[in-house]
Amino acid sequence: MAVSISSKLRVAALNADLEPVFWAHVNQDPLDFYFFIYDWKFKRDQTKMFMALDEADAVAGLMVVYTDCIVQVRGSREAVRLLLNQLDVEEVMVQVPLDCEDVVAARFPVFEQKATPILLFLKRGEENIKVMIKPETLCIDTAEEIAKLMHKAYPEFWSVITAEGIEATFAEAFWVGIRREGKLVAFGKAVSKSPVGHVSWIATHADYRDRGYATSILSALLKMLFESSETAIIYVLSENATAMHLYSKVGFKPYKRYVYVKT
Repeated sequence: MAVSISSKLRVAALNADLEPVFWAHVNQDPLDFYFFIYDWKFKRDQTKMFMALDEADAVAGLMVVYTDCIVQVRGSREAVRLLLNQLDVEEVMVQVPLDCEDVVAARFPVFEQKATPILLFLKRGEENIKVMIKPETLCIDTAEEIAKLMHKAYPEFWSVITAEGIEATFAEAFWVGIRREGKLVAFGKAVSKSPVGHVSWIATHADYRDRGYATSILSALLKMLFESSETAIIYVLSENATAMHLYSKVGFKPYKRYVYVKT
C-alpha cells in the first residue's frame, strides 16, 4: 500500500511522527474508534494503520487493517473512498460508516455477505444485570467445543472460526459458558481494556434458548468488565431483534450504525 494523494487529501501510513495526531483524534471518540485503539495498542505486529490527512495535516479519515483482511474505516466520504482504494486485496471483511454504503459498494461490487451492524454502549452504573444461572469460566481446553457451538449458532458469520484462533484469544479475554449434561450450550467472550470493555461474542445453542442463559452470560461478563472499564460496547446486526431485545434489557443503548461487507 503506497502513499496516495488526491486533490484535497493524502493517505499516509501511521508512523511515530503521526502518532500524536492519531491519538488525539481517536481519543475524541473511543467507542467509534475502539478497534483502532485496541489493535494499535495490543496487536501492532498484526496491524496496518493508514490516515487520510488534509492540506493542514488534520485527520479526515482512518483505516485499520488487521491480519491483512479485517478492515475498519472511519471518516468523511472522500476519505473513506480514498482509503478503500488503497486496499490491494480483494478478500476482506470491511466495516464503514452507514453513510458510506455506496462508497464500499462501488469498491466491492461483488460480495458474499452484507449487513448493518449497530454499535451499542453501556456505562458502568447504568447496567441492569441478572445472573439466573451462574456460568463457569472456560479454559483454553474448551476451544474446540466453543468452535463447534459457534458453527452451529451462527454459521453465516462464524463458520470460518477455528479452535486455534479461539485458543489465541484466551490470554486477553474472559470466556464463560453454561453446560447441560456435560455439553457446552452457551458461551460468551469479552475483552477488558480500560476505559472500554468489549463483549465480542455471545451465543446459545438453538435447542437451549429462552432459558435465560444469554442474559446470565452477558451479566457475568459485564460484572467482570466493569471491574476495570467505565463503558462496555457490543455489536448487534440490525435484523437480530432477539439479541437487540436482550442487550436493551440489560441496559445497552444504540450509539452508531455501520455497513459491513465480506467479499
